[in-house]
Amino acid sequence: MENVVSTGSSLPLYGFCISATLAVSAMGGVFAILPAYEADLFGTKFVGAIHGRMMLFPSAAALAGPYLLITFRSFSEKAAIGELLSKISPEKFQSAFGVPMESAHELLASKTLTISKLLVLAPPGTLDPTPHLYDTTMYTLSGLMAMAVIAHSLVRPMKTVAPTVIDVFAFSAVAPDIVGVSSISNAAPATVVSIEDVSHTNKKSPLEVAGDRLVMK
Repeated sequence: MENVVSTGSSLPLYGFCISATLAVSAMGGVFAILPAYEADLFGTKFVGAIHGRMMLFPSAAALAGPYLLITFRSFSEKAAIGELLSKISPEKFQSAFGVPMESAHELLASKTLTISKLLVLAPPGTLDPTPHLYDTTMYTLSGLMAMAVIAHSLVRPMKTVAPTVIDVFAFSAVAPDIVGVSSISNAAPATVVSIEDVSHTNKKSPLEVAGDRLVMK
């Protein structure tokens, strides 16, 4: 805003509006792809519970964000009023508000003392500090976003454990009705594969045929 006032060019203002619009519009997209992103990182088995825990933090941010926004703006407003008071003579202040300048805090608490009223008493050429009231808020949010980017860059996908594979050399097709395999014929010379036949039990076999391999489930 200061660049717009000093240079007379509205290009920085347009740049700020466009970047703010893009940042706000990205919020909906993030929540839309979040479940799929979590599934890619941590797998699909517990993605429901993981998504529930992830949503705790946006909920906390939605509650704490407005409070922080108002608090930082209040700090900036008090600092701006203090700077304006330093440029105004005590006589002018008392003539305008009917109380000495030492009572400025009481007037500020009652919303009687505002920046617009002080600008009337300020010397000519005093810049309006209103456009800078959200500077502290924006800097704080930028710092939090930078921390979020760093934390996000440290997240890595979970390592997947490959299934245990028992390679079998040149064996013929295994009958699909066999739950357990007791022997495999046509094996290569000097290769003997024998697995206990569990077809007579009620237990589910931990093996399944995948092409030319026996894979542990």
